[in-house]
Amino acid sequence: MVTLDAVQFEMVKQYFNLLDTIEEGFDYVISSFENYEQTESDRIFADIHAAFLKIYETNQFMVQIFREDVDVESHIDQFEDVVLEVNKLEDVIFDVAAKQRLIVSNINPVFITWKNSIQRALRKYIQQ
Repeated sequence: MVTLDAVQFEMVKQYFNLLDTIEEGFDYVISSFENYEQTESDRIFADIHAAFLKIYETNQFMVQIFREDVDVESHIDQFEDVVLEVNKLEDVIFDVAAKQRLIVSNINPVFITWKNSIQRALRKYIQQ
């Protein structure tokens, strides 16, 4: 197991918690597709997208930190699956219904699967 210094520990903990926040954002965005009183879904999805960019950037540091933990490193690399799904939004940018289907059927499930696996791998580090 990799030994984290205080700065690394804090980064991993914030990373871990950010994933839960993103999941909550997805819950709001997806429920807004049927509940039109929830008017902040575009802003929240933009926040999710910005958080994905931060995760992508942070993953470069995470791979360096966990280079000796092949399990964690492989889960970090699997974020690419999420990126591939998000990139499909470019094809449906002006089609609201297609965008909603892509979020519900592809992006959110791939994210949740990845989130659960990376959190399982990281849990032992944040519960030190």
